[in-house]
Amino acid sequence: MSKLGKYLLEYQESDEWSKVGRGKPLTKDQAYKIIESKCKKTYKAALDGYKIWRVTSSKKGDYTFVDTKDTKPRMSLNTANYYTLIINNDPSWSAFPKRNVIASTEPRNPYPGTYVLLPYDGTKIGVCLSYDIWMSFHTIPAFDVAEFNRNINGLLRIGSGLGGMAKIDSIKLLKAATAKFDKGFDQRKVHWSKILEFYKGNLYNTLVEWFHPRANKFKLMSAGDKLPKGREVWFDGPSVWIDSRVFVDDAR
Repeated sequence: MSKLGKYLLEYQESDEWSKVGRGKPLTKDQAYKIIESKCKKTYKAALDGYKIWRVTSSKKGDYTFVDTKDTKPRMSLNTANYYTLIINNDPSWSAFPKRNVIASTEPRNPYPGTYVLLPYDGTKIGVCLSYDIWMSFHTIPAFDVAEFNRNINGLLRIGSGLGGMAKIDSIKLLKAATAKFDKGFDQRKVHWSKILEFYKGNLYNTLVEWFHPRANKFKLMSAGDKLPKGREVWFDGPSVWIDSRVFVDDAR
């Protein structure tokens, strides 16, 4: 195994990477060795204007290696993202990657904290219909996702008698909570929710139907493809991140 291979293997097996913002610093030579062997198509697409961007407050160097494949899937810190649990776990989304790296194809000007992401060639890329996944679920009845989340929270906490239920952060907890809702359903307690107009006796299946990728026109593409501009995208697995200002300088 090469020195670079051992370096990355040690990084992947260490817990330390999570303390530095999900990344391991690379030298320029190390970064371009990976790009040459693993990201050639993705790099060419980026040079041709089809970049994947990420803005982060984490302190990273000019070149960073990130691998999310064996890490816990990303969850929102501020809200219960039921769609993330379903995307990452339900069979209806099995062809798509887990939502571990959330990024954008919206063109940006190079500035501090902005990175060009180069997933390994062929990495599956989930592509939203809009610039934000919250604007991409058109099958949700008369809601934006924020309001929808509040309604589901209310149904699960009140309608199922769960009261001050802990945050639902796993598919197991979500299925248990929705099953309890179905069993203890009492319309008089939750008459305020518009969701009940579409409830058919199985709340989990109703959520899966609303979040279905085909119904909401999500696309599955690959790293190296000409990704549509102005979309939220996501992927899972190894990638090289290059400071956007450095990327411009290197490409000259």
